[in-house]
Amino acid sequence: ARVRGINYTCTDRHVLRDTNAPDRPTTGCAAGSSLRWSPPERHVKIISRYVLREHAGPLIFSMSALTSLLLLNYVAKQLPQLVGKGLPWTVIVEFMILALPFTIAMTLPMAVLVATLHAFSRLASDSEITAFKASGLSLQRLMMPVVVAGLLLSLVMVWFNDRVMPAANYELQTLLNDIARKKPTFALRPQ
Repeated sequence: ARVRGINYTCTDRHVLRDTNAPDRPTTGCAAGSSLRWSPPERHVKIISRYVLREHAGPLIFSMSALTSLLLLNYVAKQLPQLVGKGLPWTVIVEFMILALPFTIAMTLPMAVLVATLHAFSRLASDSEITAFKASGLSLQRLMMPVVVAGLLLSLVMVWFNDRVMPAANYELQTLLNDIARKKPTFALRPQ
């Protein structure tokens, strides 16, 4: 129903029919139900963008921090195989670039979790979720843009894990085999 330019919906979700014109619904609600304010669609779009923006910053930060940590950990484990063989710096950079897809595949789910927890806890601590609910926006509608973005990110990661990561892992293994063949006696250690 629309009363004085404001959107309202019946709480029981039944639409009354006029007995004189059954093909045209009326603007009233059934007996025992009440009108509830519903935000206009453009306000919902603004709120959706706001919620997604609240997730973007923590997602980028946690993704870069976690990826850096795991990549440095992987490089530190492989460092004895790389140092002392007289490798040019381009090979080391290529090694780090080829190790990046596996690291991204491992850190993106953790980054999404951290971003979601941070964004919704910040919204709750500032009582913004309470304000959204008081203005007639349901929690499901508030979470819808995040769920849709998560599904899109999942589809991108399925493609990434299927196409990009196997090719990068193959190239990385080939590079490590080539490095091991450069000075095979370097890997020997006295006991």
